[in-house]
Amino acid sequence: MNASPQRLAVLSQAVLQLHRGSREWAAASFDARAAELLANAVPFEACLWGSTRADAAPGTPLSLTGLHSQGLDADALAECLAGRSDAPGLVAHVNEPLAGRRVEVHLWRHAPHSRFELDDQHSLVFLMPHLVEAQRENRLGRAQAAADDAPPRRSLALCDAQGVLQQVDEQSLALLRSEWPRWLGTRLPEPLALAVQALESAGAADTAGPLPPYYGRSITVLIARSGAALLLDIRRRADADRLSGRQRDIALLYAAGHSGPQIAARLGLSPSTVSNHLCLVFKKLAVNNKLQLLEAMRA
Repeated sequence: MNASPQRLAVLSQAVLQLHRGSREWAAASFDARAAELLANAVPFEACLWGSTRADAAPGTPLSLTGLHSQGLDADALAECLAGRSDAPGLVAHVNEPLAGRRVEVHLWRHAPHSRFELDDQHSLVFLMPHLVEAQRENRLGRAQAAADDAPPRRSLALCDAQGVLQQVDEQSLALLRSEWPRWLGTRLPEPLALAVQALESAGAADTAGPLPPYYGRSITVLIARSGAALLLDIRRRADADRLSGRQRDIALLYAAGHSGPQIAARLGLSPSTVSNHLCLVFKKLAVNNKLQLLEAMRA
């Protein structure tokens, strides 16, 4: 791209602010603020920013997932989404392979004398990968921060209530494919998608408290709310994931220093029931004492 020093400076500043904003801006305001940065580099009067499946034919209506628009009334927006708009404009797209989607940005200038030039096209194409990556980092980072003070992890994904991926990072993708080697596509692997749908149908996503995890053969998926989406925290399955909920409660209390009778009184169980559970816990985790149990639960 042969650009003037002034244009290069504008593009450089836009890239820096995009990536800074991915860490600092609220998810609800990110798209609008990113569009403002884009307008500084490529002035426009209306824009439409959204995604569709990466393998969709050209002209496929944009998905409403992740849609952002400005400068368009309801009728104009409907025409653009349906691919029926004849208004001259500027279009650029980039494939986002992790989530299997194609992100598109459409820009318009209403004044007939204010046509887009080749430099505008080059600038938009240059900024597109940064726009997509910054949005992904913003969505995942802000969702994690809002998920009940979850500890920092790098294996994150966002999906809707039907299990359709909205954002995903490289480590999550690798873990999902280790569990389901033949899986491809924008929707979660079927067992995990069904588990997410079951939460929705049961109304679990609208109730307080943690959501039940999904346990696979080799991975554990912790599920948390993030607005209308669900945040998936994916990690390799630990030995402690083999415990039942009751066994996990007892093991944590015992590892924290509580005695069998104290645990029984706290959980409303008989001392013999607690003792039986602890025997099973020690066997499942292959530990011999309380210190080893504590280390296994921490892992």
